[in-house]
Amino acid sequence: MQFCVSVANQRSTWLSYQWWTNDNGTFIAFGIHGQVIHVDPSRGLVIAVNRARLEANLSPASLQAGVARFDAIRAALDAEPSAPIEPR
Repeated sequence: MQFCVSVANQRSTWLSYQWWTNDNGTFIAFGIHGQVIHVDPSRGLVIAVNRARLEANLSPASLQAGVARFDAIRAALDAEPSAPIEPR
């Protein structure tokens, strides 16, 4: 995520890059008005946030807060006992 945060400081590159990869194998796309797609292939998890902020915001603090939210969701899911998935 370091690359994402450093690129976000360069306004001209905000919309040039769409997907960011993380060291933990997840990847994430941030939209300029708050839309987010988070993909965690190892857990079979996709989280989509559909939002329309009035003002664009891709500040490093905003990006880090988004990543922290998804980290918390993954941690909560990992803490839950998993039931076997029955094939259809």
